[in-house]
Amino acid sequence: MEEKKIETFTKFEYRDLELTLEEEVGMDYSNKIFTNEDSITPLEVTVSITVQNVGNCDGAETIHVYVKNPKASIARSVHKLEVCLKKGEEKTIEICLKKEAFGLYQEEKKCFVAEEGTFEIQIGTALDDIRLQEEFELEHGYAYLT
Repeated sequence: MEEKKIETFTKFEYRDLELTLEEEVGMDYSNKIFTNEDSITPLEVTVSITVQNVGNCDGAETIHVYVKNPKASIARSVHKLEVCLKKGEEKTIEICLKKEAFGLYQEEKKCFVAEEGTFEIQIGTALDDIRLQEEFELEHGYAYLT
């Protein structure tokens, strides 16, 4: 039996991953639990990435943004975005990750907690196809209710 080859006509290149971190200084989950009604946002990370279609035809790609927590053993998808680009076209995309992207539920505290430490932002088409990654340091932990 003859094996058929499938050609891929679209190929996307990822580059220029930048993270912009806005963190309120002095916020600590030991003294305040934030709710949806609170106007304060103790953490916000803006992810900026450039994607270019370097393939032979127009196409679409679903970009996944993963956050790997220092206390968790796996990364989790926090944002998905489909990008449609014509052949040769490129776009710079900004994605804003709010506090909910960084916390894990802690049963003993009955709330979500983002603990201080190193977080990793991973960009790709799937967890087994990471194209770019960058780390940032969360200096202050915090807790919140959804």
